[in-house]
Amino acid sequence: MTWYFDYISNPTKIIEQFFIQLWINVKKEIDQNLLERKAFCIKIITEFFYCIQGMLDSVRHLDPPNKLIDEIFQSDASNALNINDELNDKNQCMVRVIYQYMAEQRIPLSLTVNRTTYHIREDAFKAFQSLIQQRRPSNELAKIIKKISSVFENIPISNLIAFLEALLTEREKILRDFNQIPCNFDHIDQHDTYARLLDKVRGCPDLCPCCRRPCDVDHTQIKSNPGSLYNEHRCQSGHNLRAMNGYKFETTNEPSLLMCEQIKDDQILIIGPRRYQWLDFKRYHSDWIFESTLNDHELNRLHGNF
Repeated sequence: MTWYFDYISNPTKIIEQFFIQLWINVKKEIDQNLLERKAFCIKIITEFFYCIQGMLDSVRHLDPPNKLIDEIFQSDASNALNINDELNDKNQCMVRVIYQYMAEQRIPLSLTVNRTTYHIREDAFKAFQSLIQQRRPSNELAKIIKKISSVFENIPISNLIAFLEALLTEREKILRDFNQIPCNFDHIDQHDTYARLLDKVRGCPDLCPCCRRPCDVDHTQIKSNPGSLYNEHRCQSGHNLRAMNGYKFETTNEPSLLMCEQIKDDQILIIGPRRYQWLDFKRYHSDWIFESTLNDHELNRLHGNF
C-alpha cells in the first residue's frame, strides 16, 4: 500500500527510483560487456604479435636481412625492369604476402605488381606454408585485418627482418597501455547519458492543475517552450481520478471518481473560495489540453484500473 500511496502522491519520485534501479542493472551489464570486449581485443593483439613472431622465425634463416626481399621474389622479366622499379615491386610483394597470411590465411605462389609477375622462391614458399600450418591466424584476426586492408597499401617494406623486429619491440608497450585503459561506461560516456535519460524519464515536471497527474508530452519534439501554443501540456496516457487531488462532491462530501476527460464543460469546480465552470477552468489553464487522446474504450479501461 505504501508504494501505491507514494506513486499517487509523488509519481515522479517513484519513476526516478524505478529508473535508477533499472540503470544500475543496465550499467552493470554494459560494464561486463565492455570487459569482455577488452579481453577479446587483448587476445587479438596477443595473437597478432604471435603471428608476427612466427613470420620472423620463419624467414630469419633464408637470406641476409638486407637482401631477403630481393632474393625471394623472382621474375622472368627482371632484365627488362629498372632496378629501382623492381625493388619497389618486390617490396610491395612482401607487403602483399603479409596481408595474404594475416587476412586470407594462405600464401600464393606468385604475385602480380604493376603488370609484372613475381614468383616466391621455393624455400621461402615452403617456409610461409609451414608458418600457416603452425601459426594460422584466427578468423577473428583475419576479419579485422581485412577491415584495415587500406593500411597495407601505404607500408613500404624494404627490410622484412628489421620491420618485423620493430613491430615486436612495441608488443609489451601496446599491451601495457591497452590494459591500463579504464573499461567502464562512466569512463567512455561523453554525452552524460545517465542524466539525459533520467531527464527524459522524469518527463515534464508540470502537473495537471486538476488531478495532479504529470504531463507526459515529449516537449523536445517542438522547439517552442513547454506549455506554449502547439506545445501544450497534456496527459496523453490519461488523467488520474480527481479524488487523488482531494476533490469531492460538495453535497455528499464523497470523493470525486471522475477523471478530467469525463468532466462536462458546464460542471462546477470549487477551488478555495472560487467556483469555476469546467470550461472556464480550462481557459484559465490554457497551457494545458485536457481532452484525451484515448478513445472511449481505452478511457473506460483506464478508469477501471482505479
